Amino acid sequence: DYCPETIHGRDSLHIVTQIIIQNPTNYIHQQPPSSTPVHIKSINDKAELINRPRQRNYNSVSTPQHSTISPIHNNSVQTTTTIHQYHQYEKFIDLSTQNCLFGYRVVQYYSYEQKQLTPLLCGFFSSYLIHKKQEKHKITYCSPINESPTSREAALAILKTTKSQLIDSGLQKQAIIIMDEGMYQAVIKVKDQQPKEFQDVFILAGDFHALKTYMIMVWKVLAGSGIHELLGNIYQGATLRSILEVTNFNKSLRATKLLYTALSILCIENFITSTSALSSSQSIPSTFDQLPSYYATDEKKKQWFTSLLEIIHRSNLQEKYHEYSTTTSSTNIHFKFWYYILNQLFQPCIELLVAVRTQNFNARNAAWSKMVPMFFANNRFRYAKLGARNLADLQTMSDDLLQHLTRSFAVQRSDRAFSSIPVDQALECSINRLGKGRSGITGRFSPQAVDRFCNTLVFRTMMHSIINEIADIETRTNSIDAHIECQQSRMELDNHDLK
Repeated sequence: DYCPETIHGRDSLHIVTQIIIQNPTNYIHQQPPSSTPVHIKSINDKAELINRPRQRNYNSVSTPQHSTISPIHNNSVQTTTTIHQYHQYEKFIDLSTQNCLFGYRVVQYYSYEQKQLTPLLCGFFSSYLIHKKQEKHKITYCSPINESPTSREAALAILKTTKSQLIDSGLQKQAIIIMDEGMYQAVIKVKDQQPKEFQDVFILAGDFHALKTYMIMVWKVLAGSGIHELLGNIYQGATLRSILEVTNFNKSLRATKLLYTALSILCIENFITSTSALSSSQSIPSTFDQLPSYYATDEKKKQWFTSLLEIIHRSNLQEKYHEYSTTTSSTNIHFKFWYYILNQLFQPCIELLVAVRTQNFNARNAAWSKMVPMFFANNRFRYAKLGARNLADLQTMSDDLLQHLTRSFAVQRSDRAFSSIPVDQALECSINRLGKGRSGITGRFSPQAVDRFCNTLVFRTMMHSIINEIADIETRTNSIDAHIECQQSRMELDNHDLK
């Protein structure tokens, strides 16, 4: 939507914007540095699963690294047949994110008790969680498709463009497109009508739009619970409405993290005060006596948090907590209510966020496995059907494609830790953000003017991006790598709102 500031959105331009995401680790064909690299479309090649399906589609034939690449012509594509086989769905499971989040809960409880400032969730993990350094991605802007995004014409153009530019050209054998839920319905319908022609093009829903829709659903479920009134003590008026309607994604996400942290502190406090779980082991209290200060280096914080997770694992503290929560939920209706909100509503949302930021594809799939039943339960039929199909498609893809998607489902734009974002959010932050705005758009363009606007969008966006880089003059010597939630003023504000 390229002219939303018009009255009621009338005469607004609706076009399809596209980007290509490139990651050096996915260059599977050895090429000279000057040659064209393997491209990764708005979505790309796919990743590694935890639960291996019983049956897969083995149509793709791997090419040796030193073999010559020849374009895949239409006639060869038509002769390739796809055998669709039904298989038993296996739920994706990943415990790595859950373990880190439980450690975060315990740290926040002790920090709250000892009145120490600790960063909120994203800032905490950027400093305390060990990260594997990821290759930075490159974003290439593509010319928009001048059609209504949800029309059949746009869907067909998207599929044909992807197939011709990435597959028929020989750059890739398969490609994946990531898009929002509105376009997904139209594109998947066209793909199902022509399965042989587009058998090597896979469609996935974007994690950013899924997270946004999930938060909208959560706020509606919590209507009447008293949480909206509680948030009214921090946010007022239009700001509060933008949080509950998720029109301001960042503020809504901060409110979600605040509530998740607050409920975590209360549940851990109830667990510790009601049981003797810590009395049998003095290692955890002694570990918190060595809690790094605000001025400690990130390396020291990472070492400390790693040792804490090991102690929690050895003492079976997480298992004891879940056992206590299950038992207490059967006897205390109030605890059961808030524990449900924490574990069933907020936990999948937070797990997806952490999975994307750490580029953990297994954890991402596990979070989707938890979110899809909630979409069904709360009548979010569009995302319920979309999510169910996505999970099924993931279990029928080839291992090579899944391996590539592991490195491409999230976009890394800087060296800062815990800063990866979903592919569809990268599109919003790049060509959409830089290309939108008044900048000559009147909302009453003639067809010829709309064509000129679309044909020049890429150049204007690139100029805007280059000017911003020159004006900021940001280099490695003056860039700020610290997360905003780690700043002293932000930590004080978060701690105040947490109370």
